[in-house]
Formats: sequence, structure tokens, C-alpha cells
Amino acid sequence: MSASSRRILIVDDNRAIHDDYQKILVRAAADAALSAVEGALFEDAAQRSPGRRENFELSFALQGEEAIELARAARTGGTPFSLAFVDIRMPPGIDGIETAQRLWAIDPDLQVVICSAYSDYSWTDMAAQFGAADRWVILKKPFDNIEVLQLAHALVEKWALRQQTKAQVGELEERVAARTADLSAALQRLREEVAERERGETERRNIERKLEETQRLEGLGVLAGGVAHDFNNILTGVLVSASLARLDAPAGSDLQMHLQLIEENSRRAAGLCEQLLTYAGRTRVSMAPLDLNLLVRESLELLHVSVPKDADFAVELAETPPLIKGDAARLRQVVMNLVLNAAEALREPPRRIRLRSGQAALDAAALAATAHPAEAKPGNFVFIEVSDTGAGIATDALRRIFEPFYTTKFTGRGLGLSAVLGIMRNHRGALDVQSEVGRGTTFRAYFPVAVDAVPPPAGAVPAPIRVQGGTVLLADDEESVRLAAAATLRRHGFSVVAAADGMEAVALAKQAPAPFAGAVLDVTMPRLDGLGALGELRKLQPRLPVVLVTGFDARGVAEKIAQIDGVRLLQKPFTLDEFIRAAAEHFVAAAGTRA
Repeated sequence: MSASSRRILIVDDNRAIHDDYQKILVRAAADAALSAVEGALFEDAAQRSPGRRENFELSFALQGEEAIELARAARTGGTPFSLAFVDIRMPPGIDGIETAQRLWAIDPDLQVVICSAYSDYSWTDMAAQFGAADRWVILKKPFDNIEVLQLAHALVEKWALRQQTKAQVGELEERVAARTADLSAALQRLREEVAERERGETERRNIERKLEETQRLEGLGVLAGGVAHDFNNILTGVLVSASLARLDAPAGSDLQMHLQLIEENSRRAAGLCEQLLTYAGRTRVSMAPLDLNLLVRESLELLHVSVPKDADFAVELAETPPLIKGDAARLRQVVMNLVLNAAEALREPPRRIRLRSGQAALDAAALAATAHPAEAKPGNFVFIEVSDTGAGIATDALRRIFEPFYTTKFTGRGLGLSAVLGIMRNHRGALDVQSEVGRGTTFRAYFPVAVDAVPPPAGAVPAPIRVQGGTVLLADDEESVRLAAAATLRRHGFSVVAAADGMEAVALAKQAPAPFAGAVLDVTMPRLDGLGALGELRKLQPRLPVVLVTGFDARGVAEKIAQIDGVRLLQKPFTLDEFIRAAAEHFVAAAGTRA
């Protein structure tokens, strides 16, 4: 027990009583009898030698106010009293009851012995004022020395144990608080890890879903491109042959009418093939600076006709957006398809469609968040947005709406949105769609801003076709195309040497007695394709004018021949007029250059 824990406050208005406490509680060497009693009563004292009893440290006060000041000073100084003997009657000042209460206000742990020679207050009265009797006892005067000594030892020890307990409880609370803080921090880290893992898992699923969709769309694109290529080859032969036959049919005859129907239906079928190639991103686009707002304004009359009369069609165009580079015909197709799609989605009121344009800066993250970022690069974009208040699109269907031939409409072909996606790919743009069942759908097409683009000057009126004779080398593995093209060339004054593939064409060129006026080569042929044949023929005739024809991948071929002089590209299927204009103009121009 520390020395500070043995400090006792004596509060009594009689100085003689102070002396009595001094004799009882402070060592008296001559009082061997008292020491013996103390040793018998208290184990710690019994272990000491007689006459070596440890003393209590006493402080005295004659009045309650004085005692309160002593207690306050001791508490402030860090040496509080553990026990106070308080007389109940101390005229003229405050009595022991009030003194004890005020002492407890300073130090709630203080043990108090109430000393009384009278019966002014009963135990019941004091219990009512003091509360629970865990820190106070009553001692009747005149008191017995042994009783005072016993109370002093017991209550001081009780105070000391209480302080130890409080210290241990405080330490335990600190340890519990520290452990709780550690556990809370660990729990927070765990929550963050779980949240991060969930975000990572969600991101992984989204990436996998987009990859799966991209692979599926790419696979469908390859399939669509291949089908369109084969159909274009067939349609080219049908279309050109029908045109040639119609020229020889009697005017106004049923034969001429039926041949004209064959031409018209062939052109319609060619349009479907064109949509397939557009979806596959394999159509040739004529890129030129464009004002997207102007393009929309030029299409407004047709757009209004496409929207139901009872629908509210609003157009909100941004002020002077930057120019973009694009194919005007293709971009009109994008706007038209999106508006038609919105119009067909309108069912219940309110029936509203809003078409608006604007500008946006998209970074890599924003592009990745779009439905189809395709080959778009981060930067500034001009966008066209078409929103409707239609039925909306379910999540499962939303993932498939850009697939060719997928449609939820009874009469739809499922090529409109797939063509839009192909056009966006060709223009290095991005396409986004947001939809909620029962609330409507919003499509937004982003086109990259063309840096330093200026509107092109008005084009000159094309000159009339001039045709002159000569021999043309024609190579195409599709017999119907080869026969129709040869007949067209002969009809316009050319001689024709025909080959079924590139290798045969090169062999014929090596045997030719005179230079050719030009060559018509199909890009896709067995053994040796059109580009390979072009290279070999140019070794034999370096300035040979060549028309390359292709059923698909015109953009890829155009990029390959961009730096080669004297080569023109023609997309299948072509009409008789388109073919002879491309071939004749090119060959005549080349002949004029040579002259």
C-alpha cells in the first residue's frame, strides 16, 4: 500500500479528540500492548517486529469548511485522502452530514466514518441522505481505540483496493477499446476488400460480356460479309445480264418489262447485301468534312414523314458544332434508322421522340462505358441523340439488337441497327444505348471531331462518257459476272480477253501481241487474286490502267491501292452504266495521258 493511500483526515471541533486520534493511529513506541493487539487483528502488522508498526499520515480540521479545503488541495496535488473521521456536530459551522456530502463531491471514493455522541440523526436518516452505505460507517463516541484502529485499517485497505480495481478496469477498458478499434479497422479493411473484390468481379463479368458480344458480333460480321460477297457476285451477273438483254428487247414488250423487274429486284437485293456489308464494316465510305446539323436539317422533311402524325417529334440542334469527316449518305442512314426505330417503339401515350445534337469530350473510361466503343479514340466528339418514350428494351434483347436479322418486330428484317453499327465502325465512332422497359430508349452516336476541317468546294459537273476501242483483259472467277462484263465491254467497242483467275490473266498477258487498253480484275480469285495479278501485270505493262472490282472489303482494298497510280475501284454489284462509266472513263483517260 502506498504512503498516499494511508492519508487520513480528522474533522472534529475538539482538539483533545485530535490528540486521541494521534495516539491511536500514529506509532507510539511505548505502547507495546496496542501493537500486540494490532498484530493479532491484522496479518500485515503481525509480520512486523513489535514496536515497528507502520503509521498513518493524519491531517486535522476543526470545522467542515476547513476540511473541504484540505480535501480539495490534496486532490489537486495528487495525494488524496483515503479516509475521513468526521464529527457530526461541529458548531458553529456546517455539520458532519453536509461536510461528508461536500467531501464526496470532491472525491467520490473517499471512505467516511461519521462520529457521534448523540442521537441527532438515526441510521435511517443518514442512509436516506447518504444513499448506499458502501463508503460510510457510524462510530459512537466515546470510541474504543481498537475499534478506531480496526476501522482505519479496513477502510484504508478498502480504498486502496478500490483504486487498484479502478486502475485495472481502466487498463482493461483501454485494452478493450484498443482491441475494438483494431477489430473495427480490420472489419473495415475486410469490407473494403470485399467491396473491391465485388467491383473487380463485376468489372470482370462486364468485360467478359463485352468480349463475348464483340466476338459474337465479329463472327456475325465475317459471316455477313462472306454471304454478301457471294450474293454480290451472283447479283452482278444477274443485273448486268438483265440490263444487256433489256437493251435488245423490243420496246414496250412484256420481255422488256420482265427484264426491268429483274433489274429492280436485283437492285433491292443488292441493297440488302449493302446493309450486311455495312454491318460487317466492309463498305467503302467517301469521307468528307460535314456539318452534322446541316445534314439533319436537309433530312428533316423525310424524317417528319417517317414519324407518326400523332407523335410529338422535337428537334434540338446545338449551335455551330465542329465539323466531322464522314459519308453524308451513310450518316443520313444512321439518323433515319434511329428515328424509324424510335417511331416503331411508340405504343402508349405519351408518344414523344426527341432528336438532338451536341458536343462531348470522352476519355478512355467514358468510351469503354458505351455499348459499342468500336475503334473510337479518346477526344472530342459531335453526337446525335435520338430518344423515345416507347416500350423500352429488355436487358436480354438489348444485348442482341445490333445483330443482323435479330428483331423483336413482327415485320422487321433486323438489319437497321446492324447497319448503324457498321457505319459507326467505318467512321471510327462510338454508339451507346440506354433503355428502361416501360419508359423508353435513348441512342447516342458519337462522331470524332475533324481537326482543321473545312467544307469542300462545290464539285464540277461530270463530263459525258467517252468510249474508244482497244483490248481489255478481264479476269473474274464468277462465270456469270465474267460473261456479262465481257458483253458490256464488247457492246461499247472494246475487244475482250477473258480469264477465270489471276494466274490465267498473267499468262494471257504474256502471250498478248499488243498492249492492253486496260484490265478489269476481280479482287478475290483463286490461285492468284486481283492485287497479286495487278503486280505481275504492271511488270509486263507498267502503265496499264486497271479497274479492280470487289464484292466486299472495299475500304481495305482502297487503302492498299491508295499509292498506286492508274487503279480505280468498283464495288459489286454494279449496274451496266456504272461499270461502263468506270471502265471506259478510266481507260480513255489513261490513253490520253499516254498520248
